[in-house]
Amino acid sequence: MKSRIIQTLRASVTQGSADAYAEQVINTNIQQEGRLVYVVTDAVVEVSAQGTNDTIEIALCRQTKSSLPYINDPDVLSKFVWMSALTTSGATELTRLQHRSFAEPIPIAVPQLFFQLDSSGAAGALTAYLMLRYYTERVTEAQFFRIANQC
Repeated sequence: MKSRIIQTLRASVTQGSADAYAEQVINTNIQQEGRLVYVVTDAVVEVSAQGTNDTIEIALCRQTKSSLPYINDPDVLSKFVWMSALTTSGATELTRLQHRSFAEPIPIAVPQLFFQLDSSGAAGALTAYLMLRYYTERVTEAQFFRIANQC
């Protein structure tokens, strides 16, 4: 059995002001000539702070967007949403970290990914942090083009 070395790709995105859309380019440095693809196994996203009335949405996409896309957009690799929740005792429950393991790892063959953040109800600008875990795999030229054009 071939062992796979899990690697990480890290990024962050910060809003210019409260409730503003923000996007950060993540360079993968994937090149067609090498025919190496990233096979993403899981992602962890953390937000800098969350208030009791905040709704925070984060997306990881293959293409740039002018606003946060819906989950059915073919460019979306994963989407994360935070909303404050009330417990049965009436306290507000806030979670700053979300982890998502992909049942089927996602192959990536694009030179850039786009990490996007939007919020509503936030008192100030937020920052989101991403840790993407992946391994590399060499593929044929035909497989590379199929993966690169999956959108």
